[in-house]
Amino acid sequence: MKFAVLGAGQWGTTFASYLAKQGHKISIWAREKEIVEDINKKKINNACEFRYSLFTE
Repeated sequence: MKFAVLGAGQWGTTFASYLAKQGHKISIWAREKEIVEDINKKKINNACEFRYSLFTE
């Protein structure tokens, strides 16, 4: 199933990580260019206190 998460703050990143680990396809939207680049390149949101992986495996 595909999901879009609007917002890449702590809650949005946690929710997206949970869904990805359940095997879903995720699109996460963020306003800050640096956050978008980190998520696209490293699959990690370094702006969050807890570093959740956004890998699906």
